[in-house]
Order: sequence, then structure tokens, then C-alpha cells
Amino acid sequence: MSNKTKHDKNHKNEAFVFDAVRFAQLLSHRRQQLGLTTRQLAKRANISQPYVVALERSRNGIDTKKASTMSPSPTVDMIARLATALRMSANELFSQAVRPAGKHVLLFMEDDMVTSLERARTASLKSATTTTTDKTPQEWLCAGGSTDHVTHKGHNCLSINLHRDSNNAYKPKEITASLSNELSRHQANISGSDIGIVFDETSSLMNHVNNPMSIVEFEHDWKRVVTDATQAVGAYAAWNICVYRIDNLLSLHNPAEVAQDLLRSHDNVWSARNKSITTGTTAAKRLLTLVRPQSISVKSWSAHTNAVVQELQLSA
Repeated sequence: MSNKTKHDKNHKNEAFVFDAVRFAQLLSHRRQQLGLTTRQLAKRANISQPYVVALERSRNGIDTKKASTMSPSPTVDMIARLATALRMSANELFSQAVRPAGKHVLLFMEDDMVTSLERARTASLKSATTTTTDKTPQEWLCAGGSTDHVTHKGHNCLSINLHRDSNNAYKPKEITASLSNELSRHQANISGSDIGIVFDETSSLMNHVNNPMSIVEFEHDWKRVVTDATQAVGAYAAWNICVYRIDNLLSLHNPAEVAQDLLRSHDNVWSARNKSITTGTTAAKRLLTLVRPQSISVKSWSAHTNAVVQELQLSA
């Protein structure tokens, strides 16, 4: 197994993220419930008072323009000490300090009969009704617009513009910075909320930049980038959806290779055709069928597809 495959498998197993805002609120509430000052809690937990104060900084949300509102991430040992001091079990405090990581989803579209936002809303709602961990976003954001709000057939979403210049090379660092800036612009609307973000322009951009594979490679870090950026504004990225249109993929010189790499860098895959949408292994098989190299027989490619899908261990 390659190092990249190992990295991808480990990445998919990262099921939880630390929630600084919720942890700060819990810590402050429980401390006050016990009638403790920050100094008294620090003494009980054998840590410094400034550290306790720092942990509680994010209780009212995070202002990305003020470093003073950013809380540190406590170690497991620190959480255990705080739990004892707060007369809680370590498991109880830890379970409330983390939450399920949001889903990084590959949405590939065979047509535009239904908008990507509508597809995302439908699939995420279906997932939220069949699982206990997936959340229905309270607010949706759509990448690529030039105004603060856009409407897709009656559905509103906040618009973010990552300022991607189609005439230049794709620059991950600049995209990361733009995402943070755009989320900060909407912080008043999304702080404290579960959000969904639809990155609709990704695949069309691949046909214009001079380094399209940089986009594909960046997908391996995109979940972390989005998680960090949304947490910084006090929001939770329940759904991080990257849209790729099949026509754009097929126009590349190596669509089969790209499709497999995209499947490995995402937690799940949704396939949109006509007014229907399929998910998981069925969607993955559909995508791989569409990108089959003409030099490989249907039978051989089918066997390869089954092996890839089995390796991915996608959710339904």
C-alpha cells in the first residue's frame, strides 16, 4: 500500500474534531455551577489560572480579528484533570469537547437539470434522517458568487468568492486565505451554526488553470482547511461539498486517474443525474464507469471498480 493510500485511509478515520466554543461554554458553565473562580479551578486541576481563562475565551464565539478570543486545544491529560476538578467523568467532559467531523463530499454532476445547491440540500437531508451524526445545515454558503446572498430556485445561500483567477496557476495558499477572509465576512450570520458549503466552480476551473492537478492534490487537505476556517469563526462545517461535472473530468487527459484520486480524498460521493441523486458505493461505481479508459475492457474495468470501491469503504 502506498504512503498516499495510507494517508487517505487514516484521514477518513478522523471522525471527530475539537469544538473550542462548546468546550469553553461547558467549562465556564460547570465552573460557575460549582461556585468556583478560575483561580480555584486552576488550583484544583493543578494548572495555571491564565490557562483556564484562555480555555474559556471562546465561550461567546471567536472573533478571527482578535487573537485574544482564540482558545488553546487541551490535551487528553488536561481534559482528565479538568474533569476531576469539575467533578465530572473524563469521558463525559471529553465527549462534550468533541463532535463528529463534518463530511467532505464529492458531488459529481452529469447534468444541470437541478442545481448543485438543491442536490446538496436533498442528499444532506436524507443523510441526516438516516444517521445520528450527520447534521442538517442551518445555513448554506455557495462559492463563486460576487454578492453576499444568492438564490437558487427559491433556496437562499450566502455567497463566498475565493477570488480564483482562471488565467493564473492554482495557488492553494491564496485559496486558503480567501476562504478564511470570506467566512470572516459572514461571521455574524454563521457563528454558532452548523453550515454547509457548496464549492460549485471547482471542476470548471480545472479546464482553465495551467496546473489542474494541483486542485486534485489539494483536495487531500481541503477537509482540514475548511474545518479550521469554519472553527475559527465559531461555525461547524457539517457538509463540505466539492462539485465536479463529468464533462470537465472527461476533458482531462487522465480522467480515470483523477476520478480515483478524488474518490480517495473525500469521505463520500454523490452522483447526480436528471432529478435523482445516488450516494456511496453506487455513486462511486457510476463515476468510475463513466471514466473507463477505452483501452480497458468493460469486464476488466468492472473488476477494478469493485476493488476500488471495496478499498474506499464509503458510507451509504
